[in-house]
Amino acid sequence: MNTDKAICNAKIEEVITGPMTYVGSEQCKVCHLEHYDSWKMTLHSRTLQDVTQNRDALITDIDPKVIRASLKKVDKNLKVPVEQIYIPKVEEIKYTIGIQWKQRFLIERKGKLYIAPIQYNAWDNTWSAYHENDWDQHSWDERCGGCHVTGLDLEKNTFTETAVGCEACHGPGSHHVALPKKAVFDKRWTIVNPSKLPAGIRTQICGACQHCVHPACAGVCPVKAITKLPMENVVINEKKCIGCRYCYQACPYKVPRFDFEKRVTRKCHLCYDRIPLLNYMKPACVEACPVEALSFGYKHDIILEAKKRIYREKNRGTFWV
Repeated sequence: MNTDKAICNAKIEEVITGPMTYVGSEQCKVCHLEHYDSWKMTLHSRTLQDVTQNRDALITDIDPKVIRASLKKVDKNLKVPVEQIYIPKVEEIKYTIGIQWKQRFLIERKGKLYIAPIQYNAWDNTWSAYHENDWDQHSWDERCGGCHVTGLDLEKNTFTETAVGCEACHGPGSHHVALPKKAVFDKRWTIVNPSKLPAGIRTQICGACQHCVHPACAGVCPVKAITKLPMENVVINEKKCIGCRYCYQACPYKVPRFDFEKRVTRKCHLCYDRIPLLNYMKPACVEACPVEALSFGYKHDIILEAKKRIYREKNRGTFWV
């Protein structure tokens, strides 16, 4: 018995002294079944779906004739002729992105995933082009994968989970899972728990990226103070806002915050007036941070800097990329 316990302790020690890695939401289910079941009912758990394992992930037929006929209706807006737009075969599609409002399709080329240049619009049963002139010049891994999946590794072109899983907010859970249930306090230090953070910080973790495709906040605003820009930023015009707070009630993520002093509602607008980087202006939060806790730049530069910091500060706390 003591030998088995010693072996178990040795395995735990081996895990928690090593680097933190992603283990997937299935591991979280063991202790947090209620939260796991709730998450499985959301679209976050189906951000990407593996077509090779489940053909039903495709919510429409991939019929080139139908697709090109639909694209011809908007050919004036296309950057290449309809006949030249690449349409993948069903057998080429590895994953789908989206299931409710629109769906895009991931195909593999030379070990990397790319978003095919066609998009199915589920709300009106039409097709539109998506980066039809340069879709194969920028891989999904480098531009989109970090938000679509959990545990993306750009060096290996792999990911742990085809979903915005538990660890997308909590960080890599290998240490947390390895520790026994009775090690309550030790386990708490191995992950970030947004529910235990102040509301303002919690919103930054769970709601910073909530610039919805169809924002509920914009739909309920009685004075049309909330709009979605062509860049897909959801912004509030504070000069129009009457402070009714309907947007806060409608938002499932509770992202809009009410300014009681100025009597208007505010939210992150992704600094649409400061980016792209060609303007040489950092987002306001990055520029204002006195301790340089936030960074902004091209993705490959940020990841390189993050890895440097993790190596430099590896004994001071919990970090993840």
